[in-house]
Amino acid sequence: MLGITRLKVSCAVALILLIALVAASPAAALLGEGSPLLPNTGNIRGTITDQNGVPVDNLEVCAMTEQTQPFSITYCSRTEEGGQYLITNVPQQGYKVWAHAAWYLGFTENYPQVYYPGVKHYEESTWVQVHGEQTTTGIDFQVHEGGEISGTVTAKGTGKPIAGIQVCPTWVSGHERAEEHSCGITDAAGAYRFKNVDTGEYTVKFDTQWNPEYEHYQYPEALEFETAFYKGATEVAEATPVSVTAGQSTEGIDAQLQPVDPAPPAHDVTPPATEAETPQASTQPSVPVGVPGTRPRLSCRKGKRKVMKAGHLRCVRIHHSAARRSHR
Repeated sequence: MLGITRLKVSCAVALILLIALVAASPAAALLGEGSPLLPNTGNIRGTITDQNGVPVDNLEVCAMTEQTQPFSITYCSRTEEGGQYLITNVPQQGYKVWAHAAWYLGFTENYPQVYYPGVKHYEESTWVQVHGEQTTTGIDFQVHEGGEISGTVTAKGTGKPIAGIQVCPTWVSGHERAEEHSCGITDAAGAYRFKNVDTGEYTVKFDTQWNPEYEHYQYPEALEFETAFYKGATEVAEATPVSVTAGQSTEGIDAQLQPVDPAPPAHDVTPPATEAETPQASTQPSVPVGVPGTRPRLSCRKGKRKVMKAGHLRCVRIHHSAARRSHR
């Protein structure tokens, strides 16, 4: 229904905290246009149409705070019949408002993301000021038809299709913010297809390491390949741009990914001794062990004799019984 506002946070931790706070508050109830505003909050209201002036329903419309660290906050709603939307209880400050065809809302039309008042890029958009206990009206703009990008991802050398590769097109715009469009995942045949892509040039990234902790348990083979850009580049600066035109499909944007080199075998390498571990030089003369003629001569005092013990000569006292036997 009109007036449902959804809250997004670009930081995952902040998202969990905010959802918990909203869910615990009575204000989390669905708010219609006539509902009382929370203190220091306002509404944003407008209408979305296509390039022919026809109202578009079921589009997601969002108001985003300035994107600063550690995160930005986005308040969202959706268009109803007649293309009207209402974003409710938005804290008073400035926002960038944008609309797009969200696949998770079941939208199947080909409309790229557009910023108010109908521009492609964040920097070109106009700030919408929200005032406390007021509704900012007339935030109307148009969406237009987009193009498509499609292709197949295979293993270099074998041509085997690779499932689970994340494919992301990003504007080559020269703008400070190079917006990244929604990414997709290759299927079992290694194929992908994007809709809702605006006219322009893009770099396309084929990412194998995008989120192994979350999704890659389904696609372990994807981790066996190197991330790359179209066309065979390893760095974004070397990528070949892909041109997209509204109402047309740009096909054959394929990638052949290089297998990851196997890790070299581990070696037991003893680290060099630190200064504290380095043995100090001995002031005693060294005696090589087991080398004939190198042992120093041993002299015993009167009343003692030489005895070999544990491989070494020792001077031991001569007992009387031993002395008598030695004179027999």
